[in-house]
Amino acid sequence: MYKFINNVRNDQKTLEHSFSFPEISNLYSKKELENFPREILLYVKGCGNPVKSSKIIKGEKILDLGSGIGLDCLIAAKFTGKNGSVTGIDISPEIISKSQDIVKKTRFKNIIFKLGTIQNINEPDASIDLVISNCVINAGYKKIDRVFEEIFRVLKPKGRFIISDIVPVNEKGNLSEFQTIKSISSYINSIKKTGFTSIEILEEKKYHPQYISLTIKAIKSYD
Repeated sequence: MYKFINNVRNDQKTLEHSFSFPEISNLYSKKELENFPREILLYVKGCGNPVKSSKIIKGEKILDLGSGIGLDCLIAAKFTGKNGSVTGIDISPEIISKSQDIVKKTRFKNIIFKLGTIQNINEPDASIDLVISNCVINAGYKKIDRVFEEIFRVLKPKGRFIISDIVPVNEKGNLSEFQTIKSISSYINSIKKTGFTSIEILEEKKYHPQYISLTIKAIKSYD
């Protein structure tokens, strides 16, 4: 399986950005990837594994922001059970269509993919137990404060998010590809001022000379 994965990644001629994404085998275990359609691996672009540390409980409602081809949604759906659900939101109609086609080839009946923007999430207030996202917010959105405000709004009290994202290696620098990317301190400050508590960096890895991948957890307080 891993040989196939690495070949797939090597064959990708175009990426969304000029930096290279980590190899899938560096992010996900063999067990996490087993029994999924192989075609999904052609489209995976992430910098972490937000589901790995999520401790999903059966029956939970999960929201994936910038879900892409839907790999994290598929992995999360293994844990939610038939009474739980996973919703993926992405801004690309083409990717949403591909995600919908792929999920039809699996056993999962509790995954939904929706077209939308993560700055204006079309979900009710206090309706979600867990929000996940993988290498989307800091690289793709100038107003990350707005994104975290929306995450806070849709989460239930004591709901949590686990997000994998990129930040510059140099606190004062930025990535040449992204002139508006936030430093780690600015990123965490955006989380704090939204009202999240128990902010924790779960994982930190350097995959590229200019950026670090962080996986961050935070909880929505009762207030």
